Amino acid sequence: MIQLKDALGQVLGKIEQELTTGICHQKENTRTCKERRMQSNKSTCEICGDILRLADYIEYDEDGVEFAFVGCPKKECQEEIHKQRKERERQRLIKEADEILPKQYKNALITDSIHAAIIQNWYDKREGFLTLVGDPGRGKSRMFWAIYRQAHIDKCGCKFYDSLELIKKLQAMCADPSEEERYLKNLYQTKDILLLDDVGTEKLTEFVWQDFYNLLLVEREQWGLPTAIATNLTLQQIGEKLGDRIASRLAGGIILHF
Repeated sequence: MIQLKDALGQVLGKIEQELTTGICHQKENTRTCKERRMQSNKSTCEICGDILRLADYIEYDEDGVEFAFVGCPKKECQEEIHKQRKERERQRLIKEADEILPKQYKNALITDSIHAAIIQNWYDKREGFLTLVGDPGRGKSRMFWAIYRQAHIDKCGCKFYDSLELIKKLQAMCADPSEEERYLKNLYQTKDILLLDDVGTEKLTEFVWQDFYNLLLVEREQWGLPTAIATNLTLQQIGEKLGDRIASRLAGGIILHF
């Protein structure tokens, strides 16, 4: 009995010793972790190099304690840091835009065109009609992709459609008039820049002439919404194919020959 009691006492003593050692070890690890993070979180201003002071609060992340720093109080440092961050964001958007664009139009710029000043002015104002006229292969589509790219970089809404594909999509919605109406209404009234490429290549039907182009241009002209059209037709040919009213509305905007 005495031997059993002694053995039990030894086991309990060993357990107590292990627990005490573990707790001490855990406290040491915690202290070391905090000290290590304090040392690693000594931060300086990336512009002037001054040491930044810790904020009056802490944040926690998955690694432990995250100490936040107060930003550099110097105005010139704040302005420079803001400028650098804006440039990093701009470079990110440029890279993202070039990943979205078709391969042959990557790095397309509005400044690539001899009409760059006029197109840039229209883009900046974001209102009214812009019509690019010229034979195939003269750079009209490239300019549209350049506008689309710039809009993405500027975080400006922009919708780009091939007119033939868009009309096919709309005609496929005829089975559901309510869906077609909602889609057209959104198209007509969107404040985003609207780019319609290859206008005039589609077969002329009452839907194309009346429900699409006529209503589209009337609605967007009424609200002064930014609308650009690229076509292989001359203004006279547009009048002959799509009607004088449509040609007249386009003539009220900017016409550029490519």
